[in-house]
Amino acid sequence: MLMKYITKTLLLLCLVVLGLIFIGLGLRAFTIDVQPPGKLYDVGGHKLHLDCRGKKNGQPTIVFESGATTPSPVYHHLAENLSKTHKICLYDRAGLAWSEASGVPSETPAITGQLHALLNAANIEKPFVLAGHSIAGLYMKSYIKKYPEEVAAVGFFDASHPDQFDKIGLPLGPDEGLSFEQHALRLLIKLGVTQIYNPQMGAIIKENFPADVVAQFEHFHQSSTQVDAVFNEMKGIAASSNETPRDINYRSLPVLVVTAGEEVNFPPSFPLSSEEFKEYWSELQTDLVALSDQSTHIVMDSANHLSMFTAKSNADEVADYLRDLVRLTQVD
Repeated sequence: MLMKYITKTLLLLCLVVLGLIFIGLGLRAFTIDVQPPGKLYDVGGHKLHLDCRGKKNGQPTIVFESGATTPSPVYHHLAENLSKTHKICLYDRAGLAWSEASGVPSETPAITGQLHALLNAANIEKPFVLAGHSIAGLYMKSYIKKYPEEVAAVGFFDASHPDQFDKIGLPLGPDEGLSFEQHALRLLIKLGVTQIYNPQMGAIIKENFPADVVAQFEHFHQSSTQVDAVFNEMKGIAASSNETPRDINYRSLPVLVVTAGEEVNFPPSFPLSSEEFKEYWSELQTDLVALSDQSTHIVMDSANHLSMFTAKSNADEVADYLRDLVRLTQVD
C-alpha cells in the first residue's frame, strides 16, 4: 500500500511539473518583445543600451551608473523627474537588461572602458556630471582616476567604499552557492517556469513602478543573459574592490554624498548589528565626503539603500539634490 501511495504521489508531482512547463512554454510563445527605451551602441564587439532623456539646456549631461546587478529601469522615477530640466543618461552594463554580453569579466577595468566607449559612441558632450548608486561608488572612482578631465562633478548615492568588504564581508563566491543558483535560474527560464512564477520579480517592482516599466522588468528577467550578467558581476566585486583607487584627492571638484538614513534590519547571520553597521557605514560615507574641498553630505532619513530610488518621493528628492550639484559646475 505504501509503495502504491508513493508511486501515485510521484506520478502526480511529475504531471504537475510537466503541466507547469507546458503552460510556461505556451505563454512564452505569446510573449511580446519589449523594446528598449534607449538605443544600442557598439562599444567594440558588443552593444550597450543607453537611455538618454531631456535636453542639455546649456548644462552638463548627468550620466548615471547603476547599483550592483541593477538594470536601468530601477531609476525610472529619477530620470522622469530630472529630464524635465536636464539631460540624463542611464545605461545598462554588459549583459544587463537590453545590453549584450561582453564575454569578459564584469570588473572595474572592463566596466570603465566600456562606459567610456559608450559615451564616445553616443557623442555625449564632456565634461558631464557622473552620479551613481551603491557599487557605482567603486566604478566612478576608477572612471575619474582614468578620465579626470571628463567629469565636472560627482554624486555618490549610498555608495560603496572599497574598504567595506573587509569588515562586512564579500558577496557569496562561486564556490558558495552562486553557481548552483545561476544554473537553477537558467533552467527555470529554459523550461518556461518563470513565465508563471519568476523569483526575480519581487513585489517592490510591481508596487513602485508604472505598468510599462514593470513590463520591461518582466521582459529581461526572462533572459539567461540577464541571469549570467547578474552573477558575473557579483563574482567580480572582490576584484573591483581591490582595483578601486584609494589615494585620490579631487581638490575642488564638486562632490555630493547622499546617505540612506532609514534603519536596516539585518538577518542574524550578518556580522554587524544594526547599530554597528550604521556607525561603520557613516565612517565610510564621511571618507567619501573628504575626497573634495567642495563636498556636500546629506542623510536621507526617509530612504533605505534601495527605496532611495524605487520610492517616487525619494527619487524626486534625489533629483533636486542632483540639480543643486549641476549648478555648482556653472561658471559665472
